Amino acid sequence: MLFRPPELPEHLRETLRHPDLRVQQAAITALLKSSAGGRGEVLASALPKLHAGVLEMALDELTVLKDPWSVEHLHALILMKKKFKAGVLEKAVVALAAISSDRAAHALYKIIGDTEQPASVRKAAVSGLSNHPSGAALEWVSKLNDPASEDALSASDYSAGVPTGVPDNPVVIAQVSPPAPQATA
Repeated sequence: MLFRPPELPEHLRETLRHPDLRVQQAAITALLKSSAGGRGEVLASALPKLHAGVLEMALDELTVLKDPWSVEHLHALILMKKKFKAGVLEKAVVALAAISSDRAAHALYKIIGDTEQPASVRKAAVSGLSNHPSGAALEWVSKLNDPASEDALSASDYSAGVPTGVPDNPVVIAQVSPPAPQATA
C-alpha cells in the first residue's frame, strides 16, 4: 500500500519503535525526506525507544523543525531515569531551546533546577533559557538571578559547574533588563 506524504508520519509511528536498528534507520530516513506535517511529534514521541545513532538524527531534526508538539516529549526524555549520555541529553536541551514557546522555556527552567542532571546538561539549559525568544523566559531567568527567590541557583550549583547569578558570584546568567535608551544629540 502506498502512503501519501500527509499520512506518512502516522504510519511510521510504530515503525520508529521497532527494536531493530535497521528498521528504525529506514523509518527515520523516510521521515527526514518527507515534508509532511506532524513529523516532529511522531519523532519526539519515539525518542525513548530509538537506538543511539537514530536518536541523535531525530534530535537534530527536531532542532530544525522547532515543533511545539515535541516539547513534552523532549522534556520527558531529559528527565527520564534511563541512562543517556550527557551529549545526547544536551542535544535534547538544544532542540527544546529551539522551540519558541512558553512551555519550552518552562521546561528549560525545570531542567536547570533538576540537580540530578549532569552539570553540562544544566549549563545547556541555562544557555538555552538565557537566549530563549519566549516572553516567559525573561521571567524565569529573573527568578534564577534573584538571590531572594527560592528558585535562585545556589553556590553549590556553581561549584557543580552551573553558572549562577548569586551576589558572591560574579557570573550572571543573562542580562535581565533591556539596555537604557541612548540619548541623541
